[in-house]
Amino acid sequence: MRIRDENPDARVFILHRDVMTPGSTLEAYYRNALAKGVQFIRFEETNPPEMLGDERVEGVDVYDVINGIKIKLDTNLVVLSTPLVPNDDNVKLAGMLGLQLDRYGFFSEIYPLHPLETRVDGVFICGSARWPVSSDHAMMQGEGAAVKAAALLGMETVSALSLSRVPGEKFGHASVNAETCTGCGNCVAVCPFDACRLQKMGRKSISRVNKFRCKACGNCVSVCPNGTVQLPEHDYRAVGAMIKRAFGEESTL
Repeated sequence: MRIRDENPDARVFILHRDVMTPGSTLEAYYRNALAKGVQFIRFEETNPPEMLGDERVEGVDVYDVINGIKIKLDTNLVVLSTPLVPNDDNVKLAGMLGLQLDRYGFFSEIYPLHPLETRVDGVFICGSARWPVSSDHAMMQGEGAAVKAAALLGMETVSALSLSRVPGEKFGHASVNAETCTGCGNCVAVCPFDACRLQKMGRKSISRVNKFRCKACGNCVSVCPNGTVQLPEHDYRAVGAMIKRAFGEESTL
């Protein structure tokens, strides 16, 4: 837009993989650029633009995905955008907290209805830890995450049963009978919340459940070969009571 203001006859092209304009300010900026004649050309990640020339850039070949044609742009100046990349320690931090990263290295724990929360209760994500964002959006997300953390830290006591992604208290958590556990590791393999871990106890290993991470999904119960792992709130008595309540006391179990 600065170039067009200085030289209205100049042709300006922006080659991009996608245009994201969250908020009214960025959307207005984008529309003003279009109104001033700035041309946006979308390309695919697998087919990036190719710069032409030996001593200096003389042109750019780009495949326009929207129109399905290959375009050669004669250029006087090519400006490369500086990307925002994730921190190098994201891998180590994700391992410590039990979180996941996307293929670019940003934290991928994003929930549409709870965009600052992760699957680990008490761990919040904001700003460019999640994806590249503008400074004002990063500040707003930081304030939101701080409020959530303050609300949690302001509690006099925190019960494991009170930590849940859904409103209200979560319905219990898995428990392990240490005497019958064989340490097969099936529960560790299928737990999506990294709540099950094998712990060395004398000559054998047994499964231990982190009550804060457990979301009572029941995956561990379904793969336990001898019924060692159970959800006490989901046993046959609890299920029977639910059926009776739903269909009446006269139902036969």
